[in-house]
Amino acid sequence: MSLTTAFNTAQSSLLTTATQISTSARNVAGAGDPAASRKITVTTTTADGSARVVNITRASDNLLYERTLGATSASAGQQAILLGLGQLKLTVGDTTDTTSPAAKLGVLDNALNTYANAPDNTTLATAVVTAAKDAAIGLNAATSTVQQLRGTSDSKIADAVSQVNDLLAQFQAQNTAVVLGSENGTDVTDALDKRDAILSQIAEKMGVTTVTRAHNDIVV
Repeated sequence: MSLTTAFNTAQSSLLTTATQISTSARNVAGAGDPAASRKITVTTTTADGSARVVNITRASDNLLYERTLGATSASAGQQAILLGLGQLKLTVGDTTDTTSPAAKLGVLDNALNTYANAPDNTTLATAVVTAAKDAAIGLNAATSTVQQLRGTSDSKIADAVSQVNDLLAQFQAQNTAVVLGSENGTDVTDALDKRDAILSQIAEKMGVTTVTRAHNDIVV
């Protein structure tokens, strides 16, 4: 082996070792970040005996990630439904609660039926009027609650749309970085992590379906 060949072999091995150390340092730094995947330095031994870095990849499971996205979307949807039902309950209250609109309508119905059997009874007539007033107050309060909830819902929807648009813009930027890096053969593992994290945030707002194309390109 010539001196030049020996030097090149040693230099290549040192660069490979440096890359491995750098990758390990990145893994340690990202240990507390749930969005960071473990990076793996893939190496090979060439004909001259030197070690070279083939690429840096991630320890990840694409199928598991897709299932996680689906589960995140489903969970977010169920939470939204639960919240909506809870808000709707505020408009009618508990039917067993005498102060709820439903209970007040029941009282009015009973008062009307009782008064129908004794139309000359002024006490029963007064009870009907009182029950009608109470029912009207309850219904007006329920209507006001519905209007408030609608306004709140409209505001939350507008905020969610704005957030999704912002996340989509971030996703596009990271996806472009991934595609360009993949085409040039550079390390794109950090960009992939960031892109996955953004997709997870989008999945919390809406259902997400992705299609993977060449050079790690993803279409949402």
